[in-house]
Amino acid sequence: MRPVITPEESARLDAAATLPVDVLMERAGYAVARWAATLGVGYGSRIVVLAGRGNNGGDGYVAARHLRRRGAEVVVRALGAPKRPAARRAAALAEAAGVRIEPLGVPDGEWELLVDAAFGVGFRGGLPPELVPWTELGGPVLAVDVPSGLDAATGEVVDAAFSAELTVTFHALKTGHLLGEGPDRSGRVEVVDIGLDGERPEFLLCEEADAPRPTRPRTAHKWSAGSVLVVGGSPGMVGAPVLVADAALRAGAGAVAIACPEGLQPIYETMRPGLLTVAVAPGDRFGADAGSVLGRASRYDVLVVGPGLGTVAREFVVRLLSGWPGPVVVDADALNA
Repeated sequence: MRPVITPEESARLDAAATLPVDVLMERAGYAVARWAATLGVGYGSRIVVLAGRGNNGGDGYVAARHLRRRGAEVVVRALGAPKRPAARRAAALAEAAGVRIEPLGVPDGEWELLVDAAFGVGFRGGLPPELVPWTELGGPVLAVDVPSGLDAATGEVVDAAFSAELTVTFHALKTGHLLGEGPDRSGRVEVVDIGLDGERPEFLLCEEADAPRPTRPRTAHKWSAGSVLVVGGSPGMVGAPVLVADAALRAGAGAVAIACPEGLQPIYETMRPGLLTVAVAPGDRFGADAGSVLGRASRYDVLVVGPGLGTVAREFVVRLLSGWPGPVVVDADALNA
């Protein structure tokens, strides 16, 4: 599982680092330049780097220097002179390498990539007005650590923010990459190790590798591979149980059935011949049929209640859930009953 940290934890890691700030900045900026190359920029490419006054801007200066050494035409548009000593040294090295450094100004000219190194994970509030027009351009954006304008803790955007094709962040994902507008604004997020350790995660992100599907033995059959009964469906919402049942099959369940009112059973048999159907109630809606459902559910390992269930009596859902002894997944219509 991947650790996800808050901006405060990121600041704590930076403060506790045993490596010099210049080393961390060099590693971060070099990683940004390498990932920029994966977007197709290189010799002769026109690149603009928006550099803030803090260490995030310092990472941008380092990236600009390495991209210039690849033969790219790089200009840094700076929000002001760097405030931190390491960022000032990075800016001087970039200029010595042939990178043009200019005031932010207004967007002009054409470029193949915009590197957003304006603000880092400590940013809160709204962007400076002079930076907003840069967020409205349509070209590809690579964000350094987090897209500027995005709250790295909550994923919120006050007024404007960059929308990146790729975000290169350091040490660990930040909560804002995954919350609020973060997933839409961050694009693909690549995590780079720059030599920090000892994080205290806010939470852990479970990935496919953390929950592998077991290999089926040669003698397995549909009832030994896990079975799921989906209770749902009503007029106008017959598709919801089918989507859930299909997902269960794709996830590896061996036998999946839809428990539905009798009036809907022919529809499901026509829609998905590979799914089992169990008629448990007369008509086209569930009523006082929890006992019938529980009787037919005893053969199954997992119960899903709610997809497309529609308006049903609370007693039906309560009796169904209280009488089921195994794992259960409860969908919205069952929660709202």
